[in-house]
Amino acid sequence: MRIKVSLALLLLTSAAAVFGAQQGNGSPANSEAAQARDEIHGIERLLPQLPDRGPALFELAHDYALWGDWNKALALLKQCVALNEGFDPEGDPILQRLKHDREYTALVKQVHHQFPPVHSARLAFIVPENNLIPEGLAADPSRHIFYMGSLSRKR
Repeated sequence: MRIKVSLALLLLTSAAAVFGAQQGNGSPANSEAAQARDEIHGIERLLPQLPDRGPALFELAHDYALWGDWNKALALLKQCVALNEGFDPEGDPILQRLKHDREYTALVKQVHHQFPPVHSARLAFIVPENNLIPEGLAADPSRHIFYMGSLSRKR
């Protein structure tokens, strides 16, 4: 799940940056806030077309929080958590600034209740290929096989 979430956020952030560059918005971002502004515009344009809105909503919540728009960030987090995909705002240092807000605390509790943290995980396997960009994990429990797709290898 963490790989899927990280990969989705990476792809969204990259797509937003490319989309922003294609729009000709001039010079590169001079600060983290300027980059967040560009991401917000790009992701909001892409949002209606995305089949999986969770990563986009989570990234937008982060970016609006970075801008200091806490109400918008919280509203986006509510939408994201309502999708029941396991996005945990507690791990985001920017969103941690909301930790004393009752609604934020309730959202974090809801996520932890639905997707309890795993404290006893163990390493299952290591993929030795260093140029692999994992996408989509699947398992065949009857044959004890894991399948993993790769964006970089297109398979």
